[in-house]
Amino acid sequence: MRRLNVAALVAAVLCTLAPLASGSDIDEIRELRSQIELLSERLRVLEARAGLASPSAATTAAPTAAAAATDAAADPALDWARQLSLKGDMRVRHERLERDGLPDRDRQRLRARVALTARALETVDVTVGIASGGDDPRSANQTFGSSFSRKDVGLDLAYVDWHPTGTLNVYGGKMKYPGFKPAFTAFIDGDLNPEGLALSWHDENGLFANAFSYWIEERAANVDSMWFAGQVGWRGPLADGINFAAAATYQDFANVQGQEPFYLGQSFGNTTTADGSLRYDYDLAQLAVELGFLLGEAPMLISGEFGRNLAVDELDTAWSLGVLLGKASAPGTWEVGYAYGDLEKDALFAQVTESDFADGRTDSRGHHLRAGYAIAKNWTANLQLYLNDLDVSGDTFGFDRVQLDLNFKY
Repeated sequence: MRRLNVAALVAAVLCTLAPLASGSDIDEIRELRSQIELLSERLRVLEARAGLASPSAATTAAPTAAAAATDAAADPALDWARQLSLKGDMRVRHERLERDGLPDRDRQRLRARVALTARALETVDVTVGIASGGDDPRSANQTFGSSFSRKDVGLDLAYVDWHPTGTLNVYGGKMKYPGFKPAFTAFIDGDLNPEGLALSWHDENGLFANAFSYWIEERAANVDSMWFAGQVGWRGPLADGINFAAAATYQDFANVQGQEPFYLGQSFGNTTTADGSLRYDYDLAQLAVELGFLLGEAPMLISGEFGRNLAVDELDTAWSLGVLLGKASAPGTWEVGYAYGDLEKDALFAQVTESDFADGRTDSRGHHLRAGYAIAKNWTANLQLYLNDLDVSGDTFGFDRVQLDLNFKY
């Protein structure tokens, strides 16, 4: 669309009226014409800067798109901004806990996380994240109350991601667990961010491998407690519309036998000696699988995991099986799911297991039901129900948990 040059039109009208005016009027008109021409020139310059000038004016006054892009690229502030990405989430939760022999408990909780990733080099990214919560390695939740006291915030992530090729990543620092996990898992908690070194590799055929070395406890006068693991697997399509993933993992929790339990002195179901130290070693062999397909128009996901502690001769097996129908992602979409798990007393290293299932303990079994609905983009409502039995090798008691969540991502 051709733009109307208001200044030129006004000048033309004044020129037309000039012969009809008196001498003093002509002087005033000339002064106005001079001012209008000056304003017209200023307008042309502003239009050129904004990229609004006519094609003929653009050739003489406006910078080309390429020149503008070059100027932007040369701006250090703009270049630095392009190297940064920020993401986070917030969850508001109402939770009810019912345990045999204890009063029922209701509480409201908050989890807030934010992480900044910067491109340090072409092949190196650095991520630093903070989260609510205290020092619990399996939870970033903060419970409402305590007379409106300020809530703790801690360093949640701090790691370097070196990706020298398109198929290899080397991580160092405090990071997300790098291994494959099925959709329903009781074996490892989603909030757990271990610390150390890890490698992840994959190829175009769907093969992948992960390995890591993490510090559980560093000691000046004794041998450190470590967590070593290796994993191999494959993910990809089995047929049109059918996807499959499987991974085999071996984990060695080194120098934990004979040590006092690591967080709050609690074994979380693992066997202890008379003095409270961990009785056994934990050398775990595990298998995880996932199968995805369409059931009508809704996605269906079936997942399972099996594990055994090779360092003990009894109460050494854990497994879970789950199914998820639908996916709460786009606004108006939904999902429902069910899983059952059975974690024998020393089948897993209980310091890292999923903290909501069975109150974060082994020696447990039970049901996990969940439902979700996407209210809007990046806003979902979720309901989870855990119906679990604890201390199943001894005097079994029930422990039920209900969670209603509002989740926001940005």
